Amino acid sequence: MIFRFHDGSFYEETSEFSQRGQFRFLRSHLMQKGPSFKLAMERSIDVLTGQVSVRYTDDKGNQKADSEHIELPADLANGMFLVLMKNIDPAKAETTVSAIAGEPKPRVVKVVIAPKGKAPFLVGRSKREAIEFDLKPHIEGAAG
Repeated sequence: MIFRFHDGSFYEETSEFSQRGQFRFLRSHLMQKGPSFKLAMERSIDVLTGQVSVRYTDDKGNQKADSEHIELPADLANGMFLVLMKNIDPAKAETTVSAIAGEPKPRVVKVVIAPKGKAPFLVGRSKREAIEFDLKPHIEGAAG
């Protein structure tokens, strides 16, 4: 997925996941830079090894790199939220998944996905209806 902004900023994320019986996040690579972002950053996550690597430029322009092993949960959903939301049962009150968040220090947070109802939209002149979801991060501990 690539987003290019009018100010020259860009966000690019490549994710790999499996869908054998259930969705399972495997690895991702994320790059973001430009005025729209607080930090220029590159992050890689590998679930099989539990390795999370982050390279970033701090507010003084210094290049920094950090790599650490994190116990990653089986429900990690980085880079596949759109796929998951297309497959969530809207009759369920909420679905909770995990995600790696944080810039530059990575941490595991929970994200609660709840259907809000139906929302109309158009494809050309054809009226359609979509299910709107609310995503709420749940940060535990002192940061929450």
